[in-house]
Amino acid sequence: MAATPIPLTLRGPKGSRLTNTELDTNFGNLSRAVQAVETATPPLFKRNYWKKLATVLDNMSAATTNWTLFSGTVTLANSASNVLTQLGHSNSLKIDVGTSFARIQRTIPATVLTGTVDIWVYISSDPPATASVNVMYSKDGFVTYMETPFTTAQYLRSGWNRLSVNVAEDGSTWSNGVAPAATGSTSFAAAMTGIRLNFGNFEQASPTTGLPVSLYLGGIFHGGQGQANVLLNWDDAYASQWDIFNIFRARELTGSLSVIPSAVGGGGLTLAQLRTIYDWGWDVVNHTLHGTAGNIASDSDSVVRTKIGGCRDWMLTNGFSRTANVLVWPENAYNDRVTAIAREYGITIARGNKNRITRTHSGIDNPARLGSTDLGGKTLAQAKKLLDAAELYSGTQIISGHSMSGSAASPAAGGTPPANGLDWYYNDYIALADDIAARVTAGTLSCINYSQLMANCRI
Repeated sequence: MAATPIPLTLRGPKGSRLTNTELDTNFGNLSRAVQAVETATPPLFKRNYWKKLATVLDNMSAATTNWTLFSGTVTLANSASNVLTQLGHSNSLKIDVGTSFARIQRTIPATVLTGTVDIWVYISSDPPATASVNVMYSKDGFVTYMETPFTTAQYLRSGWNRLSVNVAEDGSTWSNGVAPAATGSTSFAAAMTGIRLNFGNFEQASPTTGLPVSLYLGGIFHGGQGQANVLLNWDDAYASQWDIFNIFRARELTGSLSVIPSAVGGGGLTLAQLRTIYDWGWDVVNHTLHGTAGNIASDSDSVVRTKIGGCRDWMLTNGFSRTANVLVWPENAYNDRVTAIAREYGITIARGNKNRITRTHSGIDNPARLGSTDLGGKTLAQAKKLLDAAELYSGTQIISGHSMSGSAASPAAGGTPPANGLDWYYNDYIALADDIAARVTAGTLSCINYSQLMANCRI
């Protein structure tokens, strides 16, 4: 059915200027017109780069029946909170841990796990610094088992956590560099009959709230696949990023820059260069107004608002509106408090620097706390392993960097990385760009930016 026309008058009789009352009326009509369009236009369906539906191992419908305590002190309860409703679930398992080490487990029908196994766990607030969840899969009642650790230091954060391990993982593409450990004679080739979760130090209070932390088990899946992506993101607007941009532009590869306004024209990229980069299709995102000591998690609320809001205002004033709702946390420092403040400024996606793949095929688990891996200190071979990980886990690997040194003459690609952890060498960048371009050509990997991530994934 056609929408009812809403009258809008921009000029009075014979082109005369409208009175304030007439202006108020027309702005009101304009507002209603926009609302009518928004109401009449259905939201764009986003496929989350989905390629293959996962097999459900546990939808949590009978959580307290299936899951039992093995050791330690744990309170288990069915819950209607923090449920994966987008995946058709109606229940979760609430877990309150009372001892420093506690374990729960369940049996499953004998299953040869395929691809990547995902366990969705919601953590109610910032987890204790030494907390961990170890995931174990067994074929024989835990006489033998495969075990993978997930720690706060490297992986866990407030909100949803998709604890993912690929059955082909050998440690070279895993975030902590360690393969799933086999106890006894077993491997993922065996038909697994049990799952055990070990909780370490979750009896401690959240460092942000000072209150106990609850966990919610949302579901367990395996075999789901999405599109393998790499998202390249350079921080701080260093002057050498102009040359980095041209290396990747020459290969038709996109990227994103997280900027500190004071660096633009102040020894870093010029504003003209940044506009050229943006107009070519790269994203410019908020890195706040922080200086060299950029840990905003320790700033007061008012300072956090100044840093996030000030950078956003600068972006909008200078025409970088496309991804003004994307933030990169300075110094990888964030918590529930500053995340809530970021939402006040319309931030919908924020990147940290914990090493983990973002699996998107059933939705991004925690868009305000995306993981990434920094090139600093890594060899070219290690950087290429990050691309291997994106392909193995069929997810989005965010690779961050800062500046570039060296030249075409030296050092050669593939050597020892610079001692300065912010730098990466020119020839290594050339080789990395060539490798990404080759994978894109082969169809095994896509190179995306934040705009494309948001356009394709439900946030």
